[in-house]
Amino acid sequence: MSEYTVRCHKIANLFLQNLAKLVDLHKDYFVNMFDENALTYARLNYYPNCPKPDDVFGMKPHTDASVITIVFIDDNVSGLQLQKDGVWYSVPIVPNALLVNVGDVMEVRMCEKLQNCDS
Repeated sequence: MSEYTVRCHKIANLFLQNLAKLVDLHKDYFVNMFDENALTYARLNYYPNCPKPDDVFGMKPHTDASVITIVFIDDNVSGLQLQKDGVWYSVPIVPNALLVNVGDVMEVRMCEKLQNCDS
């Protein structure tokens, strides 16, 4: 688990560097916001196959309060969904892939930097 967390941290930095370049910022703009004491959490959820998936409610709907979340989705267990404009969409399973969610903190930072806030 320790090695997995270290590797996810490297993926997070690579993602943040590329995101910065996409919005015409110095590649380390977002990475430099965090020092070596930035927290990394590993959270494990296990949901075995359910014979009545329509009768079960897994994790409550939420936003990720972090900078980014890296999700490793089991190739055999679906269920991850996202909501856009009040409609829920199932996230397709891509074998051996990681899903990167942009969290609330990054959304606020991007909004501030780009001065493109709706609120």
